[in-house]
Amino acid sequence: MKSTARILQTTHPTPNGSPKRVTRRPLAVDRLALREDVLERTAMLREKLRERSDAEELAGRLAIEQALGDRELVSRMTGGWC
Repeated sequence: MKSTARILQTTHPTPNGSPKRVTRRPLAVDRLALREDVLERTAMLREKLRERSDAEELAGRLAIEQALGDRELVSRMTGGWC
């Protein structure tokens, strides 16, 4: 069976400024489940970080990063650049 999924091709700048062609797979994410997961993680992290003045914002950011990582939608690279 032939796949009809579209592949997104785009370019991103590299550290030296030249463009790099990137191919991405289509996203098939249950957004409602993702949102619920992030809200649950945020509540748990907020409790752990309650002593910090930025606990609410930090808990939200960390929860999003964790949920996306679990779904392999984002990854971390040691020594990578932004």
